[in-house]
Amino acid sequence: MPYAVLVPAVFIAGLGISMSMVAATSAVVEAAPQGRAGLATGLFNAARQVGSALGIAVLGALLAAVDVRAALLAGAAGYLLAIATALPVRQPFPKKV
Repeated sequence: MPYAVLVPAVFIAGLGISMSMVAATSAVVEAAPQGRAGLATGLFNAARQVGSALGIAVLGALLAAVDVRAALLAGAAGYLLAIATALPVRQPFPKKV
């Protein structure tokens, strides 16, 4: 698969992930009990780093063992699984008084 196809897709995915991290971090801090925001943020960032490392390792191993299409399909399946997991647990914004 040529780089001309991969680079725009990776760039768009990076933009989306970077924009969602701000909202996710804010949601974690707001959901944490008062006085535990630092702990919640640290745990969130640690989980994000571990998840990123595992994702890169799994997709890299798949890419080395099989081919580019299998790795891309696995990555797309991971994104869809993340969306399917996140949608049922989202909560509406509280009304400001």
